Amino acid sequence: NSTASESYAGGLIGFIPSAYPLQSTAENYTSHSSGLPTEGIWRADIDVGDIDNDGWIDIIHTGPRKSNSYATGLYAWENLNGTRWRLHTNLSARLRDGGAVLGDIDGDGRLDAAFGCHGTANLLSFKGYGNFTFTKWSPDPPALPSLTTGGGYIDVDLGDMDNDGDLDLAAATFWGGGIGVWRWDGNGSWNLTNSSRGLPDGSNEHTYAVLFDDVNSDGNLDLVTSFGNGCCFGFNNWGRWVFLGDGNGTWRNSSRGMQVLSDSDGLDVDTADFNNDGKRDLVVISTAGLYYVNVFLGDGTGNWTRTRLIQGYAGYPQVLEAADMNNDGNDDIVLMTYTRSSSNDIPHLYIYYGRGDGRNFTQTNVTINARGKPYGLDVADVDHNGYLDIIASTGQDKTSYPGGVYVWKNTRTVPSTPSVRVLYPRGGETFTVGGIRTIEWTSAGSARPFSVKLEYSITGPSGPFFTIATNLPDTGKYQWRVPNTPSTNCYVRVTVQDSSLRTASAVSRGAFRIIDKEGRSQRLTLFYPNGSEIFFTGQRCSIYVYSLLNATPSKPVDVKIYFSYRGLSGPYGNVGTLIMKRKGLHVYNWTIPSYLPFSNSSFFLISAVDPNLNVTLNDTNDAPFYILTPNEHLSTVEIICSNNTTVVGGNITLRAIARNVNGGMINHLVRFVWSWPEELGDAGYGIFGSENFTFNATARGRGNISVTAIFLSFRVNASINITVLEKLSWLIIDPWLVSGRVGERYVVTAKALNPLGRDISELVNLTWTAHGNISLKRTSSTGVEVLLIVPGTGKVKVTAKLREDTLENSTLFSITPYFSHISVEPPSVYIRHRESVRLLAYLYNSSGFDVTSAHTIYWVVTGGVGTLHASNGTENIFTATRPGRGDIVVYSLYYGENVSTIVPVLVRPVLDRVVVNPKNITLFRGEVVSIAVTAYDSTGRALGTEAN
Repeated sequence: NSTASESYAGGLIGFIPSAYPLQSTAENYTSHSSGLPTEGIWRADIDVGDIDNDGWIDIIHTGPRKSNSYATGLYAWENLNGTRWRLHTNLSARLRDGGAVLGDIDGDGRLDAAFGCHGTANLLSFKGYGNFTFTKWSPDPPALPSLTTGGGYIDVDLGDMDNDGDLDLAAATFWGGGIGVWRWDGNGSWNLTNSSRGLPDGSNEHTYAVLFDDVNSDGNLDLVTSFGNGCCFGFNNWGRWVFLGDGNGTWRNSSRGMQVLSDSDGLDVDTADFNNDGKRDLVVISTAGLYYVNVFLGDGTGNWTRTRLIQGYAGYPQVLEAADMNNDGNDDIVLMTYTRSSSNDIPHLYIYYGRGDGRNFTQTNVTINARGKPYGLDVADVDHNGYLDIIASTGQDKTSYPGGVYVWKNTRTVPSTPSVRVLYPRGGETFTVGGIRTIEWTSAGSARPFSVKLEYSITGPSGPFFTIATNLPDTGKYQWRVPNTPSTNCYVRVTVQDSSLRTASAVSRGAFRIIDKEGRSQRLTLFYPNGSEIFFTGQRCSIYVYSLLNATPSKPVDVKIYFSYRGLSGPYGNVGTLIMKRKGLHVYNWTIPSYLPFSNSSFFLISAVDPNLNVTLNDTNDAPFYILTPNEHLSTVEIICSNNTTVVGGNITLRAIARNVNGGMINHLVRFVWSWPEELGDAGYGIFGSENFTFNATARGRGNISVTAIFLSFRVNASINITVLEKLSWLIIDPWLVSGRVGERYVVTAKALNPLGRDISELVNLTWTAHGNISLKRTSSTGVEVLLIVPGTGKVKVTAKLREDTLENSTLFSITPYFSHISVEPPSVYIRHRESVRLLAYLYNSSGFDVTSAHTIYWVVTGGVGTLHASNGTENIFTATRPGRGDIVVYSLYYGENVSTIVPVLVRPVLDRVVVNPKNITLFRGEVVSIAVTAYDSTGRALGTEAN
């Protein structure tokens, strides 16, 4: 066992206890959803993982079923250092309504993705490139033969079900199809043949969830599902929830004890160890009459006992996750339910904190502000405070599409000192030699970025520990190909190192075992060093050999050890002989000769004769290790940059060169930690520990990009000053098209934008010019007033200039004259009752032109003094029908404008008749008679004295 003072990079490191306290308190959460969608039907499960290997957990989804703002496609949100989220999309991906899962399918160290599509009945897989770019593997996984029309894949998971060293795919279907498992062939294709024997094959059955886990600890992954719609079908009324795998594609139902869930749909399911006995347990949402949340404890063989019916929630349970949310060492249950509403469903969030016995849970209601029915749920530490946060997707098919993607973050502050906690394995697991299993951890600390070292022991928690991988980004997960070292006393150790070179370590809480089911493990294994270790000349090197040979004190086995510093092919020199008197792990200590030169291709070769088979067994380290001379330590680091000036939206590419005291480049030995002015931009992708760095500029200014080269206990810094200039990308003019009239005035403004859409008008020189029938008057630095002079066309052109960037834009004017007046002949009418007069109207525009023939003139009489021969036209006849005063209104419409004039009218009555009474008179001479004479006008009115 090594001491804490030994080198971090040298392979072994002393155990440092975890800084996490054990506690049983409820946690508080706050919204952390800046940059995530707040509308749409995000009707599918989500997954999380570090897509760009920058040490921050990202989110992936199949995209919305419906949305007012988002198209269908592949959606990923980048975690920007725990502060906010940035969207990346692949809208060409044919995705809709299905589950998503991340995993390194092709083993290149970068996360790939698989998606099930319910809406399109597709099952798709995508290769990831570590920069949020994904390309689809072809052909697609073959469809399940029993998948019915209208059905599709609703959930997916990845796991190495056949222990061949790569991930396989499981998918659950909705409306027939059952459950399928596809083997990965290592070359971009999936094989459905002989991988799904014994699984349900459909018949209008629903399977909402599927996941891989080894529930009976036999070293083979099993399938845990939420299989529904009766789910009995001759299985003794147990239901079909758990299917044990044999590692060869055959599955056996093992749901005994879950008969309480018969004749029900399962909505969601997860595995955990609720009673800390090292055996996997289940928590299930079922719809047996009502919506239930059940906890089942497993006995490690595939039998289940219900110990708790979770209650106390509002509405309908929909999705759940099982994890230790308060770091007390006990698994908890995160549950989302919803209550129905006519406008939008209301989601609710609960945490049931476990007591470690699988029976007692303490409920806490987490207050959230969200809309829509929950469909996806996951937990991960998105801000590195050491506590798991909650990620969810919701949606509802309403007019406004209430729903979205949400993150609720644990409110505990990020500590300044580093700490780490191993989540998996936790004890009791069985790993099979050659298979892929995922090591999981959480870390806390503010001095980012962290580097991670993974080790394992086959002799207990005190070690010795041997390297699995070093200099990893702090992704929280690592796909480990289980080595050929069978043992029942295995532990994993995770060590983190922050940017200040402070370290913290944690060991898995219980022993797991490694088994060799097929006899594939080597009988003689060089355990350590196994590649990438660093040793100095004169240093003692402990060589560990693991043996399954039948060695006894009376019949020991001699292991010859040889060394080469010139590569795997040698030549090899003799180191010594290790005498083994038992099976297991042995150590041989060798001091590296001081005369050896620098070597980056050193190998050990071990050789022994199997006493049973009488054959010689050999083994070497899997990869070369390093031999360094005392002068071969880090001395200087410099930054190479062809151009330290860029523009907003551009980037600067840098490379660090580390040298030893002799001036030799030793980049292959050094870890580089970059820092940059975050107010000026973001880091590029794939830069963790790398000598190469790309800075993406987002704001103008000056700052320093620094690099720290770290090698063992040596640390050297270098920096370079960068300048980010503004870049002119868009010139927006408002308005850009105007239809106006002579004499009108308009204000035209311009706005200059950089590549990110930020207004940079104050930095830009704007020049305005007038063309055509307009004139300009400058009103501000970004605007002008335009006067329309004469009919025709005009153009205002603005030119923006920022250094070498020049952009132009224009506002086009269509100028029409407006009506000046209407002239009527005669301008007034003074006629007698029943007479008529001829009227002529003329229409003139603002330029004085007669435009009568081009427009319609309308006539209206007011006052009831007469009638018009026509309602429109340039000529009209007015006939007086009644004495009195009135008006003739003459008007025309011109581009929405009403121009008019009024012709006053006076109609005079005329003498119509005279009545004499009496009409006939007979009288005598000298007789006097009265004769009454009455005059009447044309209205029948007696005129009296008005007439003579």
